[in-house]
Amino acid sequence: MGTFETYQRQAVELNGVTEPAQRALALADLRALETEISSAGLNDSERRSLLFTLSSVMINLASDAGSADHVKVGVEWATRLLDDDGSPAVLIPQAAYNRANGLAEMFGIEEAANRQPRVASSSPAYRLEHLDGLREVRKLYRRVESDPLAPTGIRGRALCNLGNVLDESGRWAEAYSAYSDALLADPTNGNAAGNIAELLSCCAAVWDAGSTSVDTWLPSMTTTWR
Repeated sequence: MGTFETYQRQAVELNGVTEPAQRALALADLRALETEISSAGLNDSERRSLLFTLSSVMINLASDAGSADHVKVGVEWATRLLDDDGSPAVLIPQAAYNRANGLAEMFGIEEAANRQPRVASSSPAYRLEHLDGLREVRKLYRRVESDPLAPTGIRGRALCNLGNVLDESGRWAEAYSAYSDALLADPTNGNAAGNIAELLSCCAAVWDAGSTSVDTWLPSMTTTWR
């Protein structure tokens, strides 16, 4: 059995895996680590903290690997924290942030798998046809934003990621508002600053071309926080 610090270090080290061949092993290691932690001699506070870390790392690695099944595992771990009455209040918005990120990634993987032939990957048409698919994601990001115990950085990241979801769904005015709110929450949020500039640039290009059709819209090359 390891100590809290040992488990935390192992999880963080797995987050640094970038090689595809090693990533599959890392995903399996994360699941094994979660099993070991659940029966280790840790107190409840340590176990919850580690589960949050494992959730974050699993969602990040699985997203890079394009594995919806492993992203779902990370989402389930975050959900356990949200459903745990003993979870400290400060951990709740961070777990909600993880769940939102994971659900958004799962939707993106599903979207790519179901994209119709000859439909550009940049088209928001699929999202406009599946409006309910990201509803919980948007609600979770808003939940993080409104939680007074959410760290400033997490609030800014949640709003930035909300802006990305809205932008990619063709809801550009709302995306602009979310990016602006992200900067108000955290003026150091470089992704939000870059994304809002990219969004304005793309809007100007489309409007100059005289079209606002979803078939001609090119969502901005936004950057998502993890």
